[in-house]
Amino acid sequence: MEAGLMTLNTLPADKQKDVLRALFDPKVGAGYTAMKTPLAGTDFQSAGPWFTYDDTPGDIELKDFSVERDFGPNGVGTYILRARKYGSFALQAPMDYPPDWMLFDVKKHQDIQPQYYPVLAKYFIRYLEEYKKRGIVVDYLSLFNEPEEVYTKIKYPEIKMLLRDHVGPALKQSGLTTKLMMSEAPERKVAYERYPVVLDDPAARKFVSVVAYHGYDFKNFDKIAKLEKRYPDLPFWMDELCYAYEAGYPKNKKLPIYEFDDGDVWGNIIFMGHCFYRKGFMRISFAVRDLPSLKIVRQPGFGPVIYLRF
Repeated sequence: MEAGLMTLNTLPADKQKDVLRALFDPKVGAGYTAMKTPLAGTDFQSAGPWFTYDDTPGDIELKDFSVERDFGPNGVGTYILRARKYGSFALQAPMDYPPDWMLFDVKKHQDIQPQYYPVLAKYFIRYLEEYKKRGIVVDYLSLFNEPEEVYTKIKYPEIKMLLRDHVGPALKQSGLTTKLMMSEAPERKVAYERYPVVLDDPAARKFVSVVAYHGYDFKNFDKIAKLEKRYPDLPFWMDELCYAYEAGYPKNKKLPIYEFDDGDVWGNIIFMGHCFYRKGFMRISFAVRDLPSLKIVRQPGFGPVIYLRF
């Protein structure tokens, strides 16, 4: 995200290389194997104004579509290209909001007008194509980051229509290799309650390659186990969690934390997330048998992050 590269760019050139090597090199560093790269504006961009890839009202032909900002000195595209000099990793791209002009009302009704579903599908494809032109293939596209609850207020029945009738067919026709995620719920319980609307429709489900969700409830692990049992052909990924009291981090733990004294919190999350379904035991057993595959890494400005490298 922009904030990451902006911070990195404050360091001397040699130190920037050291940081990138520590994060992405699989031999001497953490060796990240999956990264998130949001579409356009996020809460980790530089200070305003908010932006999308086409802020021209009513531009249904996307004549003013541009990803140039992403490839500037502080852009996420630039960050990806620099990072890939040190390691290889998959990319997953969610979207917080579409262009404002696709919404009913920016302040009062942040849902997407159905008349713009075909345009939004084209918007997603243009993003993927423009990145590919610049040497970046996005492996997974997630239609919305925490929809209905936090960011775009589109509901899951509408997400089903958008995926089934527009984005899925458009991606298939494009010939791109990118795979689709329907969206990412902020909590396990939300995923449990709302994902079936999409996944129970075979015409929509055929476009879903991975079921992603966030862990900001810090509980309800059994809900994902039930979903996984209901849809055994699909992989389930918990792909976002962070330090923030607002996000559910235990309030008896003092923030910020720069050392390893809250390992109990993260260890509990990792093991509970795995142990509620059979596949988790295999992964844990592998990590225990092969201790070199278990790496504990600390990022600047963040607490320790545990990587299970298989």
